[in-house]
Amino acid sequence: MGDAQRVWDTCLDVLRRQVPEASWNSCFQPTTALSLDGTSLVVAVPSSLVRERLEGRWLA
Repeated sequence: MGDAQRVWDTCLDVLRRQVPEASWNSCFQPTTALSLDGTSLVVAVPSSLVRERLEGRWLA
């Protein structure tokens, strides 16, 4: 497991306790980390719908 996935797994552990189960299952669970560059973490999502939900509701 690379650094990016370790960082993302840590984030997911926190998110899992804070978001509703339906949001977790549909938006966060199917994601994986692609890369970590300084302070930017790139996360892969399974579809554009999931990306739009994450960007629209969870990114601030």
